[in-house]
Amino acid sequence: MLPPRLDATPMLDALLVRLGRMVRAVGGRHALGADEIDALVQEVRIRIWRAHPESEEIERLPTSYVYRTAMAAAIDLLRQRRRHVERAAPLEEAGAVTAGSADAAVLAAELGAAIDRALASMVESRRVVVRMHLAGYGREEMVAMLGWPDGKVRNLLYRGMDDLRERLVRAGYRWPEER
Repeated sequence: MLPPRLDATPMLDALLVRLGRMVRAVGGRHALGADEIDALVQEVRIRIWRAHPESEEIERLPTSYVYRTAMAAAIDLLRQRRRHVERAAPLEEAGAVTAGSADAAVLAAELGAAIDRALASMVESRRVVVRMHLAGYGREEMVAMLGWPDGKVRNLLYRGMDDLRERLVRAGYRWPEER
């Protein structure tokens, strides 16, 4: 028989009372508004609760873990804000879809599929870093989220981008400086 689960909510509340100022400071450094900082605190709460449902686990979490969770959540909120702004742009500002832009969209989709195929054939550690780079993460963010040394991330990114370039060239794509 399994022992009854302890409710993690009081421990989570205590953790966020203790480290809430740090989480809010992360939001401030990312230029989040007051509502977004409140959403950041809530997102950190949810992420920690999902990852560590037992109260004993929450008691033992280091400050650095909460900080990394807050950084990742803040970056996700910024990306969400950017996507929301891009979607809200009126159609007139974005321009109507023309035959030329439809061709460009098809070419972009084909390139995206080629990149996905090239990434799928890479070693996992390089693939992870290159995908994060292509998604817009900086090297410092990757180091913080992955918990790897900067030299390792830099090396994996450098070699991974070389691998990606080589695979795309073999697939018939030309790199801009080769034109």
